[in-house]
Amino acid sequence: MELKIGQEVKLNNGEVHEVRRENINGHFDIDGWWYTSEGIFLGEGKFYRLSVKRIIEEPDSKSERPDLSNPDKVPFEDMTDEQQAFLLLADHRGDGVKLLFNDEWIDCKNPSFIDGAAYRLKSASPSWLPLEVGKVYVDENGIERRCVSVEGGVAWLVRKEINDTAAYVWNANTGEAKHLSSNITGPAENTEGEN
Repeated sequence: MELKIGQEVKLNNGEVHEVRRENINGHFDIDGWWYTSEGIFLGEGKFYRLSVKRIIEEPDSKSERPDLSNPDKVPFEDMTDEQQAFLLLADHRGDGVKLLFNDEWIDCKNPSFIDGAAYRLKSASPSWLPLEVGKVYVDENGIERRCVSVEGGVAWLVRKEINDTAAYVWNANTGEAKHLSSNITGPAENTEGEN
């Protein structure tokens, strides 16, 4: 494995991050931490869980990954062979699978992939992701937040209704909160024409 700037990598703990920059010592910045070019974490203790497991390859035009977001909630037996194969591979790699239970997608550890049950890839992103500057989103507490900046996969959002100047940080690709406990759940309603 040889790290390069701009690659997406998966760590042994399951987190996915982008390789941001390289320093003069040939070490690479991943989520604010330094790594060797082989993906070994350089923090105190050289924790295995924080080292790079693999580089996430971009699919080429010949072998594009099928849509695994499963918006139509198709049962496993009705998926194409290709979709089933990619879900099985994703589970084998530890990418995470979700199961539809009581009309809600829940994390599914060690899925059995039984007929009649609907599954999707855990990392399947909703259409409103990644977060974009100028757009308004709602968090889990129902608070509307305007995105004011996105850089390196990190988004800064402020409270919309009080014209707050204090920005808080979310993962721009997932909507997960970095500092607050409330994740972004989707776009705000009726925000057309607002900037």
